[in-house]
Amino acid sequence: MTSPAQIGPILLVGFMGAGKTSVGAALASELGCGFVDLDAVVEQSAGQPVAAIFGAEGEQRFRQLESEALDEVLSIGTRRRVIALGGGTYVQLENRHRIARSGALVVFLEVALEEAMRRVRNFSGKRPLAASQEAFAKLFEERRSAYEQAHFRTDTTNKPVITIAKELAAWVREQERR
Repeated sequence: MTSPAQIGPILLVGFMGAGKTSVGAALASELGCGFVDLDAVVEQSAGQPVAAIFGAEGEQRFRQLESEALDEVLSIGTRRRVIALGGGTYVQLENRHRIARSGALVVFLEVALEEAMRRVRNFSGKRPLAASQEAFAKLFEERRSAYEQAHFRTDTTNKPVITIAKELAAWVREQERR
């Protein structure tokens, strides 16, 4: 039987608007552990918001900073914490390899396309890849196969954050008992 101390990071992956940050904070509270938002780590490290990095330096530079931030948060050790990844982090093959080597549990927060669009509509200035509905829908489909490689998935469409967090906390506790 695995003790709770042996469960390492729990990574939340999914598309923009899936609820990674909101659910992540609630899940961390449910589990009594720390929470890290990878985009916030990137912003702190770069000294500017994600949108500014995209605008000034491009997506490729952002992805490099994102991978460096992922290395940083995964190197903290094996203690349990919840980490919300950016929508494109898990899509990058090398990042998936990093995550697999870390032994982290990966959870796919699934959301319907229309719901994701609705949720990010008010944040389009902060979401460089959400500027066009057509491009948004195309990216949504392109990323899906990567997200589906997660250990567990749950649909966040029309579900309260606390309900999702409780469901995920139950799943994590089940993993601890194994």
